[in-house]
Amino acid sequence: MQENILPSPEDLSRLLDRFGPLSPGVLQEIMAPSQIVQAKRKELVILQGDFDDHVYLLLEGAVRAFHVVEGKEYTDWFAIPGQFFCAISSFFQDRPSTHFYESIRKSVSLRIPRHVLLALADTHHEVERLMR
Repeated sequence: MQENILPSPEDLSRLLDRFGPLSPGVLQEIMAPSQIVQAKRKELVILQGDFDDHVYLLLEGAVRAFHVVEGKEYTDWFAIPGQFFCAISSFFQDRPSTHFYESIRKSVSLRIPRHVLLALADTHHEVERLMR
């Protein structure tokens, strides 16, 4: 995976408006510790068994979540631009990921640390609303 430059606050605001408005100050607090992650087609973004408690906002491309049982892959869902994805077991239960997350097209995501979102949700109602 490659890391690149963050989107502008305006671009991020437009993308997140469908979830509810965020003030420019809150957008800056989200973006400051976040990173852009680029993944090639068929590249794994999160591995099953790894711990990853970030939330990813997909900006471009597509990602699929799947798990493997007895050597067979089972796709559970897809993420498209404007949607969030995360290793649910890591984010909510502090456990390793039960799924693989694979970029099925060249993709670009904003990777946001869990601790940042939780701290902002404690102090900003608009972030708490975003996380519902």
